[in-house]
Amino acid sequence: MKTIALVTMVFLPPTAVATIFQMPFFKWDNGVSTSTVNGRFWIYCIMVVLLTIAILAFWWIGSRRKEKLKTKRHSLNPKFTE
Repeated sequence: MKTIALVTMVFLPPTAVATIFQMPFFKWDNGVSTSTVNGRFWIYCIMVVLLTIAILAFWWIGSRRKEKLKTKRHSLNPKFTE
């Protein structure tokens, strides 16, 4: 279950950012095998990286808090199980 959550956290920000921007990043010319990247592609990359780092950081902080709370509960009541 944690693996699915982690994969979702990694892929969700790029999907959300792409949906919000809804702009074509690549201009494909007909019959030409070269492509031109839109000048604003760097904004997409920066947003994706920052959002992914932020989401993973929030997840990591939440996981640590949960573990600390669990340890604290267990130290107060050794018979406590989840």
